[in-house]
Amino acid sequence: MSDDEYGHTSIDISKLLEKGEAFKKEDITLKDKDLKELKSTIDFEASIGGDEKAGEGENKDKAGEGENKDKAGEGENKDKAGKDENKDKENKDDKSGENKEENKEDKPEKKGKEITIKIKNAKKLKSSMFDTIDPYVKVIYNSEEKKTKVIDDNETPEWDESFTFPANDDIKTIELKLMDSNLLNDSEYGVVDVDIADALATKAALNGEDVPLENPETKKPLKDSVITYSIEVTGDSEDDKEKAGENKDEKAEENKENKPEENKDGKPEENKDNKPEENKENKDDKSGEPKKEE
Repeated sequence: MSDDEYGHTSIDISKLLEKGEAFKKEDITLKDKDLKELKSTIDFEASIGGDEKAGEGENKDKAGEGENKDKAGEGENKDKAGKDENKDKENKDDKSGENKEENKEDKPEKKGKEITIKIKNAKKLKSSMFDTIDPYVKVIYNSEEKKTKVIDDNETPEWDESFTFPANDDIKTIELKLMDSNLLNDSEYGVVDVDIADALATKAALNGEDVPLENPETKKPLKDSVITYSIEVTGDSEDDKEKAGENKDEKAEENKENKPEENKDGKPEENKDNKPEENKENKDDKSGEPKKEE
């Protein structure tokens, strides 16, 4: 009675023969006679042995290899030390560069001149016969428009909303339009043109308390309807900086003119004209001996 082959597999031992390193394989799929894979797997280990002499030779080779490795290791260590020094230098340079960039980022950017207007409230607005007013305010400056929120069905709305615009010293008016929000088209209820020339020039705060709204078409004040706002100017424009620089130069020139001239030692020279002239006779008396009586 002969044994039947159930399955087989092939093992590559070339690395084992070359390097003598044992290896282990798990769950290797078996194949049948027709080289079709079976569902069965096998685990195995492989190693190689030899006689003592061969082992001694291998040990000597390994010892030689160890010495070479040690020497190579010393060289590698030197290379690593050099590389580490270079990395330290690079890290220092990188950190110093990063610190400089961080310092730049930490410094707040200097902004130019800005105008901030706060729309506070409106009072005594009038609703139409058919619908209660739904007010909001358009703020227009230098062709830029911003809006408050819409407050539905309110004749005394409170907004307390602030809007900031880049200042332009040539644009001296802010336009406020109080609007009535509608489903189809919003309508203008009243307008106010705010003169900000003084605020731009002096940066003085401007408070508009209960300012009458005007009819958008006739520009006549509406009865009782008023709006309250405040305006603040901050920062410096390029013109302001140039004027400030000119003033500093003028003050420096004045200080130079008022300072007394200094001698070589850095001490102010005395005014020669203010020195009293010494009496020649006194000089003679001091320098010469007293005269003998004859």
